Amino acid sequence: MVAAIVFIALMALSYGVTAGFLWLVCLCFGWTWWSWQAALGVWLVLFCDGDRSNLDPANLKAVPRAIIGVMNNGPAWRDRASCEAAVALAMVKRGADAAKRSRRHVCGVCGREFEPDNHEQGRYVQRTCRECLDKGLRSPKEYGERTCPVCGRRFAARSARSVYCSRDCQKEWYRRCRNGMRDR
Repeated sequence: MVAAIVFIALMALSYGVTAGFLWLVCLCFGWTWWSWQAALGVWLVLFCDGDRSNLDPANLKAVPRAIIGVMNNGPAWRDRASCEAAVALAMVKRGADAAKRSRRHVCGVCGREFEPDNHEQGRYVQRTCRECLDKGLRSPKEYGERTCPVCGRRFAARSARSVYCSRDCQKEWYRRCRNGMRDR
């Protein structure tokens, strides 16, 4: 019975029939609209070749609704093989994102392991545990080591734009630039 409803729904959707018609079909088969949504709401049917009038079962692919957003940002598909590859790639990306969100971090202040509050949404990565943040403590960012172009000394950069190891080296560099002796 479910297969019949799915087939009728696919036929209706492919010809642009409204949701009201689908509700009427569900009512005829003894289903309510809510049970229809509960049974099929987490899956979408893709037309592998992009042609909505081609209802050949080899052209239809059921995919979880959760990966559609990932698939929209992935490679395009035009046949069954490329559609299945795009679905597989989207599933791998979604699994990798879930694994990345579930990993634990080490606090840069106290050294304890913690689970981030924001689960790394966007570019921001939480480096300090909630207890330290509540105390007003923050872990310092690390920008790596650099070499000062004036004195040649290695130093830990304090920001992404750090070039010189000290204010004196910065002044010396500008003095050289002003006098045209930058290479000396």
